[in-house]
Amino acid sequence: MSSIGSLTIESRLSGELGKPQIASEASLKLCHPRSQIAGGIERKASVVRSLNDSMKSIKKSDFQAVQNVVQRLWPPIEACAKKIAAPFLPSRPWNEIKPCLMILGGGIAISSAFRRGILAGAISVVVENLISKCALAIFPLKSDPDSKYLKLLMATPLINFAIWVPLGEECIFRGGLQWYFTNEYHSPIAGIALSAILFGAVHLTNDHQLRHMQAISAGIFGITAGILKQRFGMLAPIAMHMANNFLILC
Repeated sequence: MSSIGSLTIESRLSGELGKPQIASEASLKLCHPRSQIAGGIERKASVVRSLNDSMKSIKKSDFQAVQNVVQRLWPPIEACAKKIAAPFLPSRPWNEIKPCLMILGGGIAISSAFRRGILAGAISVVVENLISKCALAIFPLKSDPDSKYLKLLMATPLINFAIWVPLGEECIFRGGLQWYFTNEYHSPIAGIALSAILFGAVHLTNDHQLRHMQAISAGIFGITAGILKQRFGMLAPIAMHMANNFLILC
């Protein structure tokens, strides 16, 4: 009995001694994340202190040297940037450009046909520039700065030639003449071709030396606008004409 009693007493004592050990392990586990956070804060603080020390080590002369280098390099960089951006900068004042952008943006937001026309107008500007450069390389001509037509273009508000003139011309040539010739000859091709020819011929009346080139370009433009009208309705050629004139004249 004494041996059994001694065993039970020892087991109880070992159990009682084991409880604080388990509690101490649990407390260590709970305290471990706090120690990690504290260590992370100390590491960040050391990084900040090292950065401050490195900034203090930089002398004012170093800053002045960098400033001198920037002042020397900036003028040629600015001049080069102006030359590159010059063809893309608008020549019209912002108060003329803003209403045109609002009208074009409203059409883009409302109609998918208008969006197609805007895209076609932007592409037509690129194609027209390529055609004009090739033609001028073959037939070297110069525009007359004293032309009444060019003076009228620059003196008239942008919204007239970029918005209202395209709207009127498209209503006449695509909405009226193309519709008439299509019904008269029972052929959409005839309607597109004849209205485009007349559209190009009208531009021969403009008073400048490059009017023949403009007439050819307008005829090609008229064919494209006629195809857009036939497929997507009137909004597409109107948007194309507006975008074309806006990008050229702004």
